[in-house]
Amino acid sequence: MEYDNEEKGRLWLYENQYKKTDKHPVLTGNGEIHKDVLRKLVKQIKESGEETARCRGAAWERVSKRGDPYTFITIESDERKQKEPSDDVPF
Repeated sequence: MEYDNEEKGRLWLYENQYKKTDKHPVLTGNGEIHKDVLRKLVKQIKESGEETARCRGAAWERVSKRGDPYTFITIESDERKQKEPSDDVPF
């Protein structure tokens, strides 16, 4: 799939047709992650020393061309910096 210059991961989740118990997922599907997103996530882990990388997600409810409802999710690196406490007096 072409990315249109978007550096995101994408997931397409459909109703799980094989769900038989409450322990099975309600939605399942495939996805893809742009190589630049992976690079940013790896860089974030290396620089922070943490075991996980921060990311942001967004989701939309959509209907496929065949009429099947699905949830479309995008994932991207969360590069927002935590605000450092300031020593400056605010008044």
